[in-house]
Amino acid sequence: MNLSHGQGPGETGPPRLLFGDFELQLDSGELRRTGLLVKLQPQPAKILEILARRSGEVVSREEIRRLVWGDSYVDSDASLNFCIKEIRRALGDSATRPSYIETVPRRGYRFLKPVKLVPEAGEPSAKLARPTLPVQLRLRRSRLGTVSASLALLVLLTLLVGSRIGHVASRPRLAVLPLGCRGQEPADRQVCGGITEALTAELARQFPRDLDVIAASSVLAYRSKSAAETGHRLRADYILTGEALLDHRGLELRVRLSRLGWGKSGGLECFPGELKDAPRIYKQIARDVARQLDLRLPPLTKAQAARSVSGSNRSSPAYEAYLRGVYLQRHEQAEKAAATFQEAILLDPGFAAAYAALAEARLQLQPPADLGATEAAARRALAQDPDLAEAHLVLGKILLRHYRDWQSAGRELRTALALAPESADAHHEYSLYLAALGRHAEAIASVGRARELDPASMLVGSDYAWYFYLDHRYEEAIRQGKIALNLFPLSADTAPMAAKAGRFYCEETILNSAWALGDHETALEAAKAIQGFFKPSQEAARLRDVNEFWHAREDRIEAVQPTRLLDPFVRAKNAMSLGDRDRALDLLTQACAPPGMWMPFAAVEPVFDPLHSDPRWSQVLDCLKLPADAPARHTLANRKL
Repeated sequence: MNLSHGQGPGETGPPRLLFGDFELQLDSGELRRTGLLVKLQPQPAKILEILARRSGEVVSREEIRRLVWGDSYVDSDASLNFCIKEIRRALGDSATRPSYIETVPRRGYRFLKPVKLVPEAGEPSAKLARPTLPVQLRLRRSRLGTVSASLALLVLLTLLVGSRIGHVASRPRLAVLPLGCRGQEPADRQVCGGITEALTAELARQFPRDLDVIAASSVLAYRSKSAAETGHRLRADYILTGEALLDHRGLELRVRLSRLGWGKSGGLECFPGELKDAPRIYKQIARDVARQLDLRLPPLTKAQAARSVSGSNRSSPAYEAYLRGVYLQRHEQAEKAAATFQEAILLDPGFAAAYAALAEARLQLQPPADLGATEAAARRALAQDPDLAEAHLVLGKILLRHYRDWQSAGRELRTALALAPESADAHHEYSLYLAALGRHAEAIASVGRARELDPASMLVGSDYAWYFYLDHRYEEAIRQGKIALNLFPLSADTAPMAAKAGRFYCEETILNSAWALGDHETALEAAKAIQGFFKPSQEAARLRDVNEFWHAREDRIEAVQPTRLLDPFVRAKNAMSLGDRDRALDLLTQACAPPGMWMPFAAVEPVFDPLHSDPRWSQVLDCLKLPADAPARHTLANRKL
């Protein structure tokens, strides 16, 4: 959820939400644009508040109806349609090309803009502010008496604040610690690791609004720490600990839910079954967590119930192979993971999740695997399970990075987010799509949400810094890059390749940002760090200036180009750094055939800004197949006027 807190100079008065040119006053429901009152009736204003408070999330039509009209209103569908139309009219928004409110088919609505909450004048500052009441309680408060409202507030504060004085959170956070493993086979450790991953993912799916489930990758980064310290570092309110028992008789999961800071924990709960029953056991654990935390689980749809029944016919060997593949993929063994997912598919040709995981593993192979087969695996997963978020996510990656099919890629990524709103991977990948389009504020909001859910990820942290650079906010890019670099020791211990890549990207962002600012000292230090990836540290330390670095990079490009096809984006960017604009344009305009992972970002790369006035720049945008409503297209059209 993209909701920041704070009160800037001159921001006094009643509490309100700020987004774009608008502000919505929470006490009166009045909507203003640059200070001028915009006509909006009370019910549309209430729905606008619900959506804005949940910026970046999909809010279902059913939930909006329940919050605004209750359970008995018979014509709420027509009323909701009217209200959404009125909100769009007031915001000057479009249903087909939304800037504020996006319709997610068969799901609900998503508010797209970053939102800032300005508390009422005289309230504590953001760092010490009391948590804001969730909109459900606030909307219903008028129905409660003074005593019951006070009691509800007290219970809410107890749940949200706990022992973490000064931490503002909209909902509690749960960390699932790696399960201990009691097995007899050498591969059992991989199976147990896969179970931890699958259980974490299932809990995130089961609590899309009421509980933040921290990504397994960030929990693994603290595996050498105690449970209490891990929870504290991850700002978790609750931790789930336990062990998996694997033997010839089957599987038993023993788990315990504990609340940090209060010294309280539930009893050890045991969940027996066969290995193929593990998905059912995850759901049992989710129900147990819901009971202990007094949360509601979303009801199963008919399609989900049918797939649950068909999944119960899966064999234990197929599910064991899938879990081993999940473990191997987490530990950056993509080739072994792909082979293991293929084994699961051979054992169970109807295993949708294995097809999606196979496609994801194949995308990570070096050299890249056959793209047609990778796409086929993703589409086979969707044919078997249209509601599988992971399949939509990997297909969206393929469509954007390799085909530059912006419309289809955006649809797949938004669907993945709608199906898995607590997935850090989905938020991260969608942020890349937004950044490539030039929608930087939304990209920062989306990757910010990924960073909340996966706080120890170097890749997420490096992209967070990079988006500020793409938005020409160079000082903030440098600051965030240095913050992300602090994660490297943690991330390198659990995901060394991803950590190394994230470190490289952070230094690259710092280098380019400092160079744009004319801060040659900071740029040189970053250049030396990057040079250290390719040269001995002593030789890298002798680098005298950044121009020498650009020439050294060009030498490396020329050395590898005959044997490995480099991304034209990388080559063109270095050509610009050397002042060779014509060669940069030649590379970019001739790059339509080779896909190139970074080519989709050519339209928003600040290094290419001097090329925007060149007549051939439109060819670059055409090569990228950039949509007509992308900011780069608008900028070019305005320049021609």
